[in-house]
Amino acid sequence: MQQDATNILDDLGNVAVYVISREDHRILYYNRRVERVSPQVRVGMICHQVWPEGCQNCPLHTIGDAETSTSISSGDAFGEVVDISATKTVWEDGTPAYIITVAPHQFTEIEQQAILDRELLMRGILQIYDSVVSVDLSQDSYTFLSQYRGPGKQPFGRTGTYSELIGGVADRLEEPERQAYLSAFMPAAARQVWRNTAKDPYLQHRWRDALEEEPRWYETWLVRVQDPFGQRQLAVLLSRCIQQQKEDEQRLQEALEIDNQNLRGVCGKYIVRDQNVYLLQGSDRYFQLLDTSPSDYRDGIFPGMDPRQRRRYICMMVEKSALHEPISLEFARQKKDGSTQWLQVQFIYTGQRGNAPLYYGILVDITARKMLEKEHHELFEQLPVGVAKLLLDRDLSLLEANRAYLDILGCEMADMIDGALAWVHPDDRDQVQREVEAARGGAPLDMEMRVRRRDGTVVWVQVQGRPAGELDGVPVTQVVVREKTDRHRMRQELEDLRARYRQVIEGGECRPTLYDGATGQFIKPPEQQPGSLSGSVVFDYDLKEDQLTFSEPFLAYFGGEQRVFTKARRLLAHTRLIHPDDRAALRAVLEYCRRERGPVRCYLRFHTLARGMQRFSVSISSLWDQSGSRVLGLVGKIVHDVEQPAEESSPRRDALTGLYDRQALVRQVETYLRFGQQKLGLILVDIDDFSGVNAELGHVAGDALLRNIAGRLRRSVDRHDIVARSGGDQFALLLKGLDGREDLEERLQQVLAKLYQPFSAPHAARGLKMSIGVCCAPDEAATCRQLLARAEEAVQRAKKLGGGRCVLYGEM
Repeated sequence: MQQDATNILDDLGNVAVYVISREDHRILYYNRRVERVSPQVRVGMICHQVWPEGCQNCPLHTIGDAETSTSISSGDAFGEVVDISATKTVWEDGTPAYIITVAPHQFTEIEQQAILDRELLMRGILQIYDSVVSVDLSQDSYTFLSQYRGPGKQPFGRTGTYSELIGGVADRLEEPERQAYLSAFMPAAARQVWRNTAKDPYLQHRWRDALEEEPRWYETWLVRVQDPFGQRQLAVLLSRCIQQQKEDEQRLQEALEIDNQNLRGVCGKYIVRDQNVYLLQGSDRYFQLLDTSPSDYRDGIFPGMDPRQRRRYICMMVEKSALHEPISLEFARQKKDGSTQWLQVQFIYTGQRGNAPLYYGILVDITARKMLEKEHHELFEQLPVGVAKLLLDRDLSLLEANRAYLDILGCEMADMIDGALAWVHPDDRDQVQREVEAARGGAPLDMEMRVRRRDGTVVWVQVQGRPAGELDGVPVTQVVVREKTDRHRMRQELEDLRARYRQVIEGGECRPTLYDGATGQFIKPPEQQPGSLSGSVVFDYDLKEDQLTFSEPFLAYFGGEQRVFTKARRLLAHTRLIHPDDRAALRAVLEYCRRERGPVRCYLRFHTLARGMQRFSVSISSLWDQSGSRVLGLVGKIVHDVEQPAEESSPRRDALTGLYDRQALVRQVETYLRFGQQKLGLILVDIDDFSGVNAELGHVAGDALLRNIAGRLRRSVDRHDIVARSGGDQFALLLKGLDGREDLEERLQQVLAKLYQPFSAPHAARGLKMSIGVCCAPDEAATCRQLLARAEEAVQRAKKLGGGRCVLYGEM
């Protein structure tokens, strides 16, 4: 009976059958299929010594008390995928045994579809990666699934030992990448990674092929694959060239670092993976700014942030990174010392590492800005004028307003639900709508209008605004609102009074009271006119606003660049425009006009731009309100007194050179420092050893040299600049209207070019040298005395250095 059974088992064809003892797993029988596959097998051998690779899938592991057990194995000696079954039986002589059958696996429809899906996926992978290798870590073997795409010949066999493949690749890498490659992809290292984390080993490294001069960047990824038919450790080793990505990444990093320097921020490199964001790279400045260390980022970015807030930001970044979108954040974090730090971060997508998006981020500390915004908001609420943000829509919707704005309108924010236009007086709405239409095109708002308050009263307001961005495509403007009801009422009264007193200003029928400076008395003079009105300066002094306004001739007479002066009371008390001895007279006249009616005339000495100190006739009239109880302002005119006493009225000139002398230079400097708003440059030119010129060549030659240099200096500057002889052997140039340091240096070069043109005999043979000092106002000197003294310091410095050179005071 037993013999008949073995004959049947021998004829099973592609089904392998063998019988083993239950006690020690020794082989009691095997059929011909077993003998063909494993010729070394003999009765009495232990089965796992013959097929050790099959033990991990042996059905005996799971048979237990059952009569039979089946398992599936792949890569087995008996076939690519086989079914292994174990059944309990009793063999010859009553020996308890197992009958083991190994037959080709019969694939179900689901398994066939899974195989097809894996095949399609593999084809897709082959299109992306340069190298695709199937790896069996259980047997330490590999098989290339892709054709070699690199230069030269395939450096490794199509199949072989996996650890030898990794070692061969590592031998072509340089340290420290060689050690990193071995630590990532050797079988033991890969198993360690999989045991400790859910991540697959990944590395970016450089690889130099035998035919390439320079190494190229590659990424390698060992992806774990589940064995569907057994317990083997399977994986796919993927590799591709990322040289272009690295070059693009480097260019972007360099550009970001330039922006980073301009923004005074720091740059970091990040990767988004496993629903988190990790820091890959950060400079010392990065960690200094954030008061952190690399170890603080093991669990991802944003250390020290509230966990819920951090999770919200991380989820938003993961979502945006899936679309490769840029990411902008502003957030607060707690530093280690307990202080709060505000950061602004701009993340820019730069590529992929495997399937993980890479970002570069620029971080800027905006703590100071946030504190300033907080202060501004507090100040916004405390401002004495109304400030608001309006949406330039049909209703002028109110977005934000301070307390002063609401007080002017006599309402609360809840009352503004219909918009600011509803509060405008009906007669002024058309004008307001025209102004708003212009503001939508970018024009600033500047208008006066009436608004009806909640209590029914009407007030005049001035509204000034400037663009402040957009909201849902609609322009937003920020406005400042001031109540002008009293000013608007007074304006009409003032215009009426101005017409009344215009005749007085122009020398009408009323004789002015004359102030006698010698006696300090106000007297009525005989009938006479003060001379021609041609070139007179008309002025208007608004006492309430403390603002003094002059007519155009003021600039021609007295220089400077402005005709309107605020804080006029203080200006008149301290101005150097009026002779010091006449200031008391001016104060007396102003005080008289504040309490008495009728025009007043006095004579004052003014410092003029072209002719120094000159005497002028000043006529002043006071403007009163309709009740006659309050003076509103002063109006008057200033006329040059052509009959003034003979005195030195024109600028002084040097007899030898025809240039201004030092006194005239000082007047010019004082005038421009008092009224000018542009920069000045003073250049002092001192002839080295001029006494030696006189001693060797004579005084006639010395005078000729001075005239020669004076002519050169005149030709080297613009016509509105000043050239003066400030000493016996020294000249001065006053450069007006400088645009900055570069403009000064350019104009200084023009002067030097003219000055150092070759001299004719007899001066040429002597080798003339000049020491030159330069100083700027108001940057380096605030007064005339400081400007002259510091330019002279620069001259002396040039002489100490050997002469024949130019020294700038700002570089001493």
